[in-house]
Amino acid sequence: ETKQFFEHAKTFLEQEYGKDNLLYATVHMDEKTPHMHYGVVPITEDGRLSAKEVLGNKKALTEFQDRFNEHINSCGYDLSRGITRGVTPRRHEQISRYKNLTDYHKEEYEHESRKLDRIKQESEEVMEQYQNALDVLKKPINVPYELETEKVGGLFNKETQETGNVVIDKNEFDLLQEQVKASQLITDDYEYIKSGKALKDFEEKNKRLEDRLLDEQIKNGKVIDEYNDLADSYNNLLEQNQEKEKELNRSYKLFNNVFKLIKGVMKEETYHSLINHIDNHLESSKMRETMIVDDNDEQFFKKKYQRHEPEIIFEDERDDGYTL
Repeated sequence: ETKQFFEHAKTFLEQEYGKDNLLYATVHMDEKTPHMHYGVVPITEDGRLSAKEVLGNKKALTEFQDRFNEHINSCGYDLSRGITRGVTPRRHEQISRYKNLTDYHKEEYEHESRKLDRIKQESEEVMEQYQNALDVLKKPINVPYELETEKVGGLFNKETQETGNVVIDKNEFDLLQEQVKASQLITDDYEYIKSGKALKDFEEKNKRLEDRLLDEQIKNGKVIDEYNDLADSYNNLLEQNQEKEKELNRSYKLFNNVFKLIKGVMKEETYHSLINHIDNHLESSKMRETMIVDDNDEQFFKKKYQRHEPEIIFEDERDDGYTL
C-alpha cells in the first residue's frame, strides 16, 4: 500500500515537471513517517533553465501542495490538506497552539530520545567488545624462550652461568610488540568510552552538525538565487551563441553566392586553380565548403586530398623511423 501511494506521487511529479525531467524519486523508510526525496531539472517550456519559473515562490509551492492533495485523493485516498503556514503573528500563534494540542513537541522529544538511546546502545556494544579484547590480552602469552648464559673462569673453563637475559625468536618478539601496542591502544579507547567522554564528544559533534545544517538551510536560499543568476547567464549566452551561429551561416551563404558569380565568368580549370590557391591558405574546412559550387568542385577537392594522403602516410612512416 505504501509503495502504491508513492507510485501515485511519482506520477503526479511526472505530470508536473515532465517524465524526462524527473531525475530521481527515492523513498526513505528510516524515520517514523515514510517520505520521498525527488530531484528535477527546472526546464521551462521554451527550453531554458530556471528554477525560479519552474518551482516559483512560496505561494506557488502552496498551490503545488494543493494540486498534489487533489491528485492523491483522486487516486482513492482520503487525505486532509495540512495547515498552510501564514506570515502574520496571529497565524503563527495559531500554528503553535495547534502543534501543542497535537503533542508535536512531545513527539519531537521522543524522536530525539530514541536517537540518543540508539547512540548509548551502540556505545555499550563497543564497550563490551573492548572488554572482551582486554580479557584476551590479559591472558598469559606463551612465548618460547631460552636463558642466556656465558662462560666463566677463563678460556678453557667449560663452566657457565646465567646472565639474567632471555633469548627469544625474532618473529615471536615482533609479534609480542604488536600485541603490546594493540593492548595499549584498546586500553586508551576503552577508558575514553567508559568515562562517558566519547558520548559527550559525540553529542557535541552532533550539535555542531545540526548547527551547520541550519546554516546550510539559511544559505540555501542564497544558493538558489545564485543558481538562478547562473541559469539566466547561461540562457543569455545560449541565445547569443545561436544568433552568432545564424550570422555565421548567413556569411557562409553570402560567400558561396560570391563564388558562384566568380565561377560564372571563369573557365573550370581557372576557377579550380583559384580555389586551390585560396584553400592552401585556409584552416577552416567550413570555408572550403563555401567555394564548392557544383559536383565538379567537390570532386576537385576530393582528388586533391586523396593525392596528399600517400604523402602524409610516407611522412608518418619516415618519422616513425629508428636510430642505428
